[in-house]
Amino acid sequence: MDGTQQEIQDIIVRALLGQSSEEELEQLGNWCNESDENRRFYERISKAERIRLKLGEYAKLDVRKAFIKNQKMLHQRLIRRQLLRSLPYVAVLVVGLCVFLLLDNKRPELPVVPMMTEIEIPAGTKQAELILASGEKIHLTGGQDAKLKEGDSEITISGDKINYKKGCNPVSEVFNQVRTPLGGEYTITLSDGTVVWLNAMSELRYPVEFMGDKRVVKLTGEAYFDVKPDAGKAFIVEVENYQIEVLGTSFNVSSYKDDACVYTTLCRGKVNVVNKVNHQQQVLAPGEQLVCDVLTGGMEVRKVDVNLYTAWMRGRFEFDNHTVEKMFAILQRWYDVQVFYANQKAREQVFTGTLPRFDNLNTILNIMEEISDVRFDLKGNTLLVK
Repeated sequence: MDGTQQEIQDIIVRALLGQSSEEELEQLGNWCNESDENRRFYERISKAERIRLKLGEYAKLDVRKAFIKNQKMLHQRLIRRQLLRSLPYVAVLVVGLCVFLLLDNKRPELPVVPMMTEIEIPAGTKQAELILASGEKIHLTGGQDAKLKEGDSEITISGDKINYKKGCNPVSEVFNQVRTPLGGEYTITLSDGTVVWLNAMSELRYPVEFMGDKRVVKLTGEAYFDVKPDAGKAFIVEVENYQIEVLGTSFNVSSYKDDACVYTTLCRGKVNVVNKVNHQQQVLAPGEQLVCDVLTGGMEVRKVDVNLYTAWMRGRFEFDNHTVEKMFAILQRWYDVQVFYANQKAREQVFTGTLPRFDNLNTILNIMEEISDVRFDLKGNTLLVK
């Protein structure tokens, strides 16, 4: 492409900011095709700009906390929060400055690193499996519409939700199950009006219509419950060796088989958690979390920010002083990736921040590398943290 260095700089900056004309885009394409060096240069700058744009998206998500490099730097948290908020805006200037510096003949030429095709690990989706009383299995995905019958009860599948409508005269309780796979989530409205948000790798077993003086469901994994009040029929969630008794409230339960503890986090109302083995009980107030040790049966009540434990149902990941190992224990249920650690130091680095749940994993890895000394090597679906 004929033109001065300044013209090239201006066209690249406008292209990255989405402000270039069709003619300029054609000129830029011709310039990139003139040499491998030109093409690789533009690819490097484009990748930097993609990261900037993602940072901008996170800022729109009201990021309150920046990622923290490690335990020793936790006292700098306020400074890093302010830095992350301003980073998307500063990056606009940085991109333009990088273009100027790289095109300035007076400066030494930077070494060109061959670009590798980036393998993207997509985020999870709205998907689940509905198992009817007959054993029939129905695969559920977002945007689906169907109507089914279980006895006298009507089941409506719409979008990413299942809704149950009471029948007339049920003779006995008929049970259904909903299972979410790795990278799946789904919403169920039970026949009493209770709404359940089911997280990835979870299972809920429930009656199509509740009978008797109790409403009992069984959970494996994680779910958020918004229970329809009914003073005459207590709602009970059974997990592991515990049962959570409520009348009308909203709370989050995390009870994965590979976790050492069951976590019950109360957002509204009141719940009573009972250990079915030793009969120990604990009543929770809003803003409290009960941590139950599966092996010892011990119970510990904590005051917590409930938003941290319910962010997943609002499309976010929130981390607060999470180690890298703890972060990826959560991320691995949403992304199809196997994680390995090069050393103990890599496991123990600590981060705090908010990230969008429906973006691909590569974006999260890029951000973590930008603001810490953690490095990742992704090959296929295997991730090495170092």
